[in-house]
Amino acid sequence: MQSVITSKFQTTIPKDIRERLKLSIHDTLEWKVDRGKIVVSSVQKKNLDYRNKIKTGPGKIEDDIKQARKQRVEKCRLFSCNIKKNLFYRCLPDEMRNLFHRGEAYFSGAHLCP
Repeated sequence: MQSVITSKFQTTIPKDIRERLKLSIHDTLEWKVDRGKIVVSSVQKKNLDYRNKIKTGPGKIEDDIKQARKQRVEKCRLFSCNIKKNLFYRCLPDEMRNLFHRGEAYFSGAHLCP
């Protein structure tokens, strides 16, 4: 098979070769010179090394949402622990401080969330 080099030194990979190597747009090719010959090979993506390594089953979106919400609340509570020393915390009314200490409120950014 042959292909022509354009004025910009570009060439077209013949369709038969593209199909055999399963090449697609944005794939990477590696070029080498070996004993006066050009050797072109496709570079396999690293994520393909992990194909079929992780087994998953059918999921339940409701459970995933609940778990994500719990993780978000826990993250906010951890963040809130660091805010205690902050001037903003010291300026809170006693009622809001009590909610915070009982775990009924947490800080989210600059807001106190009941």
